[in-house]
Amino acid sequence: MSAWSLKLAVQSIVSGGVVAYPTESVFGLGCDPFNPYAVDRLLQLKSRSASKGLILIVNEYAQIETWCSHLDDLQRARIKKKYTHSKTWVIPDADHKMPPWIRGCFNSFAVRIVDHPIAAELCRQVGGPIVSTSANLSGWNPARNTLHVRKQFGLGLDYIVSGSVGGQRAPSEICDVVSGRVFRSG
Repeated sequence: MSAWSLKLAVQSIVSGGVVAYPTESVFGLGCDPFNPYAVDRLLQLKSRSASKGLILIVNEYAQIETWCSHLDDLQRARIKKKYTHSKTWVIPDADHKMPPWIRGCFNSFAVRIVDHPIAAELCRQVGGPIVSTSANLSGWNPARNTLHVRKQFGLGLDYIVSGSVGGQRAPSEICDVVSGRVFRSG
């Protein structure tokens, strides 16, 4: 990915746009999680219910440390640990520090320390978390390349970052950070 391409994607996210980018297994759709208009637009593009909540990605734990201060050492270690397959952690948010459009109907939010170089660099340059939901219309298969993204979303996105998805065939495993319980296998 060129520096110019990355710059355009970052500018799109920061200015409230919705972008597509490669992740560990599929293309993701992302935006600024603290911009309710960007999140609403992303949900409309996907035809996804806001009640389902959204996953955030970060390139390092420090980007979510503020929202994890209530976790114990074991729970923080779970999030920070490197795994052979990507893991998304569901984190309690009893104090509602995370916006309702990210939590959905839950008292928690979901986050993954991303392992894909392009997605990680997006987070790094944005300076914090971005929304990461699979790039597909509700009920369709997730896009695995830019052509599939364009077929599903046409000109509806602000930017599509070119690149290859990682080698994972399944989406990230989703686990509860408190109990370690697996909600979705990867």
